[in-house]
This record gives sequence, structure tokens and C-alpha cells, in this order.
Amino acid sequence: MPIHSQRKARLLNGAQAEASGATVLVVKYLLGDAAAGHRLGLACGAGRVHGTEPRVSPFLAGSHCQYPSQRYRTYIGAPSIREKGLCDLMSGWTDDELDRIGAADELEIASYRPDGSLRRYTTIWVVRVGDDLYVRSWHGRAASWFRRALQRHEGRIEAGGVERDVTFEEPDDDLHPAIHQAYRTKYGRYPDSYVRPMVEPEATAATFRLIPR
Repeated sequence: MPIHSQRKARLLNGAQAEASGATVLVVKYLLGDAAAGHRLGLACGAGRVHGTEPRVSPFLAGSHCQYPSQRYRTYIGAPSIREKGLCDLMSGWTDDELDRIGAADELEIASYRPDGSLRRYTTIWVVRVGDDLYVRSWHGRAASWFRRALQRHEGRIEAGGVERDVTFEEPDDDLHPAIHQAYRTKYGRYPDSYVRPMVEPEATAATFRLIPR
């Protein structure tokens, strides 16, 4: 049997398993040797990295899993995966990391230079939407830290006692309303002159989803 057919058959068979352990194995299999959970999100068309269009695996098709944070493809003939909340496992963050970073008022962010060295940190706000974390540039895409981050789309963040290397991904446009609301809710205690710019077009166009590496 061709290797593609074998993989497809294995995915479909695993998708029907009732045990949660089998569901996790499906995720690991689709990831292959890749350590970062975000790669599954990219394969499922969750967003863009390095300016590329979303890529969909030849073994993935059908309806999307609908979550406040993002969309993922479901396996052909495998609705049980969506029912079990498999999409929630794809963000790559642990519950503890999401809680700690999401509750932090500020986040330190730095991007990597082309030679691999880390630039200095910049302090910004961070919001959580579902199982994802997002940051925006108050000064839009012209901000120096954001322009530097676009060079490699890789960096490091520190917040809430958590330090992680991350990939910077620009999210799909349909996610922005939820991100707007997250900023208004989390930082609503601050003057409107601080919060309003974060939900206006300039800052919206300079949004990154933080994907752990």
C-alpha cells in the first residue's frame, strides 16, 4: 500500500477510537517528528507564517472546528475528534502557561537576529483568546520591535514567570473581533486613550499570535 494511503488509513482508524489516549496518538502521528504543536495548526490552515498562505494536509478536509481563537480542519469521516475537543490540544501551550501569561499585565518580547542572537526586550500588553495568546503593536507595523520580528518571525517572550521561545504568526482577519474584545475586557480599567488604539486599524494590522516552539 502506498505510504500516503497507509497514513490516511491510520488516521481514519485512529480517529474512531474512543480512548483519549488514542486521540492523542492521532495528533502525535500527524505531527510526525516535529516537536512544536503549532506545526499541526499550520498544516490545518490556521494562519500565516512568513507570509505564506495556509497549507492544508492532503489527508485533511471537511468542516472546521469552531473555537473562539482559531479554526482547524477535521479529519475526513472523523467527527468524534471534534466532539472530543481535539482542536484544543493544538495550540501548544500548557494550561498553566496560558493561565499565567494570560493573567500577566505585561509581556516582554524580543526577536532573534539573522545570526541567531536575541535582541533586547520590549514591554507590551498580551491577551488570551481561547487557547491562544496574542500581542499587538500600539504603534502599528512601523514600530521597531514589530518590524524586527517580521524578519525571522521567531523570538522569545517572558510573562507571568514563563519564558518561552515562540513563533510570531499573523492571524486570520476573522479572529480580530475576539482579540478586540479581549483587549477591552482585560485592560478596560486603564484610560480609554491607552486601550482604544489597541483595537483600531493600525494596531490590528500589527497583531501576532504567539506559538510556542
